[in-house]
Amino acid sequence: MERQQVQVRLASSADYPAVIAVTYAAYAPQRAKSELYAYVYNETVESLSASQAKHPNWQILVVEEAGQIVAAVRVGTFSPTDTDLHLWRLSVDPAAQGRGYGKLLVQTVEQWASAQGYQSISLGALEVSPENQAMYERWGYRYHERREMTSAPGNFYAILHKPTKRIANQTVATYETIAEDYQQRRGAINPWILESRDRFMHHLVAPAKILEVGCGPGRDALMLHEAGYQVLGLDPTWAMLQLAKHAEVNLIAGDARSLPIATASVQGVWAQASLLHLPHLEFSLALNEIARVLQSQGIFYFSLKVGEGEQMHADGRFFAYHQPELVTKALAGVGLKVLEQWVVEADIPNNPPWVKTIARKEPA
Repeated sequence: MERQQVQVRLASSADYPAVIAVTYAAYAPQRAKSELYAYVYNETVESLSASQAKHPNWQILVVEEAGQIVAAVRVGTFSPTDTDLHLWRLSVDPAAQGRGYGKLLVQTVEQWASAQGYQSISLGALEVSPENQAMYERWGYRYHERREMTSAPGNFYAILHKPTKRIANQTVATYETIAEDYQQRRGAINPWILESRDRFMHHLVAPAKILEVGCGPGRDALMLHEAGYQVLGLDPTWAMLQLAKHAEVNLIAGDARSLPIATASVQGVWAQASLLHLPHLEFSLALNEIARVLQSQGIFYFSLKVGEGEQMHADGRFFAYHQPELVTKALAGVGLKVLEQWVVEADIPNNPPWVKTIARKEPA
């Protein structure tokens, strides 16, 4: 069966019943073979909520197909000093198996680990199910050590590791070479950027401290600075940061997927036409980082291109396209509530429209 409309995103608390249902269904064949898997069925919405509250660095990634959660995996670390990102309880609904959703989730975790500087990814596989270990080995995971189950002494599981890979960012490399040309072409403030600024200011008044993710040559940073905000501009492209100095704001080199910013340190985030350069697999990671650095009730504005799929343009820049309703769900997964969302036609002929969103970080 072919995949329908698919999104990988972080789960929100509203998704917990569906996550547990998918997990129960996925583990049913394993439990039928061995009662060692009975511990999976002790999980409830209440216990999952308590676990997430106790370990805020643990996340649940889900695959949503045509509006239904069909796969899930837990991911996180066990201590702040871990150099290893751990994944566990990979689950795919039996009705959706065979479509590659398990591997899709694992690949997402691998990209997250690479973006955030972890040295490896680890997971466990019970010895009573050697086929699970064999599957992970086909995906590049290698045996590391054998451990005894604390919940069932005398039974063992294997720990498998896979080192992360640093992947060159072609889009950043392209912007390094076209920075000055880009500034000349896109350096003017057009009416719909002013509209976005005014809507943003309605929800967050100056002189709030805001982070601009993907500040480029400093056009919006200057606009926001002149509006009275305390602006920190962030961009991964050195040439862009040099051009952005004219905005006379604080600047920092950094990646949206792993922001070098303290938790709850800004009141607002502005991301004009920057997150669209991230693959869908990494979009939720950037949203999670933005939610982390925002203070409670903080305001987040961003713009994306409307459409389906991903594309590498001939000029070497990568673009991902998004549907507004899926963006709303992705935001909910990191505790951000949509306040406004509107669509604007592109200012370049034959280009897809923009979806612009303003969201607020909800209290924990």
